[in-house]
Amino acid sequence: MRSFSWLAVAALLLAAGCVDIDYVGQKLSPLPDDQLVTFFEEKVDYDTARYREIGRATVTAPDGTGMLDIKEDLQDKARAVGAGAVKIISFARVDTGVAYVTRADNNETPQAADQANQSTTVGGSPVYTDTFGQTGTLTTTAEPQYEVVIHVLFLADAANFDAAMSERKARQARELETMAAEPAPLPPVSAAEAASSVVSE
Repeated sequence: MRSFSWLAVAALLLAAGCVDIDYVGQKLSPLPDDQLVTFFEEKVDYDTARYREIGRATVTAPDGTGMLDIKEDLQDKARAVGAGAVKIISFARVDTGVAYVTRADNNETPQAADQANQSTTVGGSPVYTDTFGQTGTLTTTAEPQYEVVIHVLFLADAANFDAAMSERKARQARELETMAAEPAPLPPVSAAEAASSVVSE
């Protein structure tokens, strides 16, 4: 039975749930958790009469992250900010450098190097002993690392957006009226004026 690197498995497990969404924009009332969020791919235009752009985001995820996971996270974010649709602007796989990975040379060894007991070097190569007492050498290789970078727009239903903007304007007008109705603060009094008023009393 051929074994595979437990480090690779760990990297895949860590990739799940590591979608980062850097959102900049407005926040409307959140949508229900079961609200359907529409996705528009890069080459598909959306109806500008039906949707209003409320924000944009840069999405980053480790290479190998499933598109389903990314879409689910984008749907959750869209609902949280009141967006009923997401427009994909660009999608790229970006080189982020290299990672140094240590593996067992003997692929037939059932125990992975990261679970083994590493000991002294023999002939310049590190060795390990697995749980069966077998020894083997370890090899470190530089492996290229990538991440997925996606740029998206968050779109709100035009009617919801217009209603939210009207409510905001009305609230701001009420706040301004309240501020105007409050009495004006008294002008500052100098120390000399304060002393003279005390003497006159």
